[in-house]
Amino acid sequence: VINKRWRLDGLIGQGGFGSVYIATDLQTNQIVAVKLQNLPPGSTSSPSQMDNLESESFYYTLLRNNPGIATHHENGRQEKIGRQAAHEFMVYELLGPSLQTLFYRCGKKFSLKTTLMLADQLLERLELFDSHKIVHRDIKPDNFVMGFGKENGKMVYILDLGLVGEYTKDEEVVVAPSYAFCGTYYWAPIAAHLNRSQSPKDDLESLAYMLIYFASGSLPWQGYANEKENTALLDQRVTRLKLGLPIKQVCKGLPSPFARHLMYARSARYNHKPKYAELRAMYRRLMKRLGYKYDGVYDWD
Repeated sequence: VINKRWRLDGLIGQGGFGSVYIATDLQTNQIVAVKLQNLPPGSTSSPSQMDNLESESFYYTLLRNNPGIATHHENGRQEKIGRQAAHEFMVYELLGPSLQTLFYRCGKKFSLKTTLMLADQLLERLELFDSHKIVHRDIKPDNFVMGFGKENGKMVYILDLGLVGEYTKDEEVVVAPSYAFCGTYYWAPIAAHLNRSQSPKDDLESLAYMLIYFASGSLPWQGYANEKENTALLDQRVTRLKLGLPIKQVCKGLPSPFARHLMYARSARYNHKPKYAELRAMYRRLMKRLGYKYDGVYDWD
């Protein structure tokens, strides 16, 4: 039991930035999610580890009451109890499966209709971050989930705010201050591979890769790189492919808006404010041209 209130009922996710459990609020019987991150033994001041969930909680609070942002209940630290290591915890709304899980469930490809309906919501989430002068820096299918239950089941939520950072409007591109590499190799923007600071146009580039992946079933560099190999070699190989492959080849077989999105994100300057409404309108025109309706019926329904 965390903080005498949150009873852990089972592990539902694990990653480099902690473990996520389904839990019960002993005061209200509400089902919630609890994210735990162990603290180094005997440590009371390891900033990169210790501040991570505190920072994530801060951004959930900053963005609260917006569509697609999980409700944050509590965060804190619990000291070592018996064999259990000291850890940070964060309690938030329980949500549904990730887009990556649903992608696998749908045969490792989404229809154009589902991809375009998702694009509309995903662009809204990035615009929200931009309006608060922050960048997510780890845009990928694992970090977007569907809501839970009848009311929120069609809503896309953005998660894992552990790498969120603020950006300045300064044109000078500097090395990312807190992490040499921010993101995940397959989805990262070129700026991340070059260890440069990221701005909203970089989140937009990662989103372009996501949408291409959903609609075509894969990204060109996935076939050439093994995520289990030496990370430096993987980084070099993926960087080479991202820089070397023509955008038309990356978007092969897809309608032109996908290539236009990627070209727009890659060619934008560091301090450029992306035109989210125009990108959404572009995808909406494609949706209309193909005769699809925004009816909330996805491939997995």
